[in-house]
Amino acid sequence: MAKRIPNEFIEDVLTRTDIVDIVSQRVQLKKTGSNHSGLCPFHNEKSPSFTVSATKQFYYCFGCSASGNAINFIIEYEGLGFREALKELANPLGLTLPVSEQDQRHDHLKPLLTLMAEINTLYKHQLRHTPKAIDYLKSRGLSGEIARDYQIGYIAKRWDTLTQRFQSHKKALVTTGMLIENKDRLYDRFRGRIMFPIRNTQGHIIGFGGRSLGDDKPKYLNSPETSLYHKGRELYGLYEALNYHKKLDEIIVVEGYMDVIALAQFGIRNAVATLGTAIGASHLQLLFRHTHTITFCFDGDRAGLTAAWRALEHTLSFVRDSRTVRFLLLPKGEDPDSLIRQQGTSSFHQALTQALPLSVFMIQELKKNLNLGTLEGRAKLVEKAKPLLAQLPESAFASILFTTLAEEAGMRVEQLNQLLYQTKTQFSTPTPAIKHSTPAVPCEVDSAIARMLTLLMHFPSLSQKIETRQQVILHIRYIAGGDLLQAVLEFCQSRPYVNMGMVLSQWSHCQEGSLLAQLAATDPLIDNELHAQNELLDIIQRLSNKSQDRLAEQLLIKAQQQTLSALEKEELKQLLAGSKE
Repeated sequence: MAKRIPNEFIEDVLTRTDIVDIVSQRVQLKKTGSNHSGLCPFHNEKSPSFTVSATKQFYYCFGCSASGNAINFIIEYEGLGFREALKELANPLGLTLPVSEQDQRHDHLKPLLTLMAEINTLYKHQLRHTPKAIDYLKSRGLSGEIARDYQIGYIAKRWDTLTQRFQSHKKALVTTGMLIENKDRLYDRFRGRIMFPIRNTQGHIIGFGGRSLGDDKPKYLNSPETSLYHKGRELYGLYEALNYHKKLDEIIVVEGYMDVIALAQFGIRNAVATLGTAIGASHLQLLFRHTHTITFCFDGDRAGLTAAWRALEHTLSFVRDSRTVRFLLLPKGEDPDSLIRQQGTSSFHQALTQALPLSVFMIQELKKNLNLGTLEGRAKLVEKAKPLLAQLPESAFASILFTTLAEEAGMRVEQLNQLLYQTKTQFSTPTPAIKHSTPAVPCEVDSAIARMLTLLMHFPSLSQKIETRQQVILHIRYIAGGDLLQAVLEFCQSRPYVNMGMVLSQWSHCQEGSLLAQLAATDPLIDNELHAQNELLDIIQRLSNKSQDRLAEQLLIKAQQQTLSALEKEELKQLLAGSKE
């Protein structure tokens, strides 16, 4: 397991970083009062709803709910992982990230990456000197520019091309999957094929795909799983798309790398393909790191429809109100390669406008072969929809989809929700517990607790005025959201220079983070810390009284049942004595 970056280092970077400087380098901002505002970079809008606060070191979009600190912004805007984003902020400050096991692993892989680059140089050289391969690419309408941008090459139909060229690297060639070892004999995996290098998002060649020129089977052959290449995590063409576009407003997912190449030849440079595997969670995480709109474009045959439906099933848990997912099934017998070469770019763009939104595609497929005029047909619709709906995170999209499906089934939304709750209970599977420094609590919180959290988000230093171990705070833990309040208090109290951005960073990877972000974006309607302190202490007292009354009622019930322990009897005695004062 990779070592975590120490919290102290993360907080040091956040403390030294001005989020306004970071955001304004990438988004045009205008000073509006104590904050800065501009057009949100994470969704299309005409009126600014994106706010950046210098005092709170926090950004929030009232349109799509994007929010977070400077690290979150870099992750979302630049499409980087957490560690890369932190490094982006730390470098200008003269800070160096602690060395991780991932860094050590990358150092170990550097010689293999260098070897793969040298192999690709050989393939490109062989392409330039093989008329048959050049003629094939020309017959597919590919230009020299596209061959250059996608680093296309060729390997001769020989068993020992690589063993002869890289005699001192035979073990590494086996490790990378470029050589096959069989009964003490080594030979090239790829022979007589057009070669397509597979690059990760850093541009490193981690594997290859090969297309045979003759009748050799299989027609398409990919590198096997290696320490460099994991097909379930990579997308062909993503590096090239990112390299060509500064920002990807949309990514088109197709089935094969020849589709990617053909689309690129006709000016569509935002297509990617999976590598011999169905779209999965790792693919979707990678895609949504770089765009908010995905269009799945598959052949119109049965296999294409199956691939599209599997993509939908995997995508549901990634649905957000700020994201768009569409599905385009081409006419039978057509694929992106054939369609665009026969009919041109405008026809393909026209086809894209006909792509179905996820909700429409899902309902359309669920309703297939069902007679909704009968009770049985509507019941089958609900039964088919339940496991899909169970995957959706809470959002406006989910609520509207629930309403639409309930109407299709002729039932109330409440009834559908009840059935869904049973489905979640039935199909849920145990997952390994994830240890957080903050307790996992539901995001449904008491309104008074929410107000206290709002005040603490805007005035974190108020935490120093509260003793978290005093009895009144301990009582509040029994109210919905009390555990989260307690955790936020303790987090803030342990950091003298805490700010809102640091709090959001601590909860950014759990469910409570979105709640805290919403509260942080709420106007506290108080701009004086003393007034905020008075209100906070007043709420604590009121909640304490409420909690004590509730506890006293529970203990009185137990007293009537004669099930009180000695400790509970003493506690009830103190509570009742306190209520008489």
